[in-house]
Amino acid sequence: MIGSKQQAILRAYEFYAKAPFLYDALHRYSPLRNRAVGLLGLRPGSWVLDLGCGTGLSFPPLQEKIGPSGLIVGIDFSPAMISKAASRVGKARWKNVELHRANGESVKLKKNSFDAVLAFISLSAMDNWKKALKNGMDALKRGGRAVIVDGKPSPSNLLNFMLPLLRWKDSWYGERDLFKEIQMSYNGRIIEKREFSLGTQFLAVLKK
Repeated sequence: MIGSKQQAILRAYEFYAKAPFLYDALHRYSPLRNRAVGLLGLRPGSWVLDLGCGTGLSFPPLQEKIGPSGLIVGIDFSPAMISKAASRVGKARWKNVELHRANGESVKLKKNSFDAVLAFISLSAMDNWKKALKNGMDALKRGGRAVIVDGKPSPSNLLNFMLPLLRWKDSWYGERDLFKEIQMSYNGRIIEKREFSLGTQFLAVLKK
């Protein structure tokens, strides 16, 4: 049984999946995505958990880092998104990608099994994002990194007035400040943090 919020998100994802070019255009963020992947500390053979993988836009830069001996495990709640991600994997003929249609909050992950965790514009789409992040952190090996990129309320009142569209695109939590809550919960593990897009997006690097 899923909540009304999760149902609304799922409907939005299904809409995006019918027009994947729109999702890809709105969520490509190539420079920021590449930067996030670069901060994961990946090497050939690394195992990566893509928590909320969407259509698999992060797979190409991840593949460049881990090579064919590495592994990408992509998790997404939307069947349509997983389908599009599977199509991307098939076209690229990647043999080292596992896809799972699952909820990041409750998916069963082996502890201490991944070298890195990526959550790119995904945590804010989860009902219990704190539990999803803890799930990912538990699956991370000691010394591994988790990189989170997501939306946040702007300190500017003018931008907050303009943010409904940005929030619709980037963050499902509206006024909820994931960046602030992550800093409070994982302060001792944060090794880098940045804000972008006039304070409406953030990047945080956590080390286990």
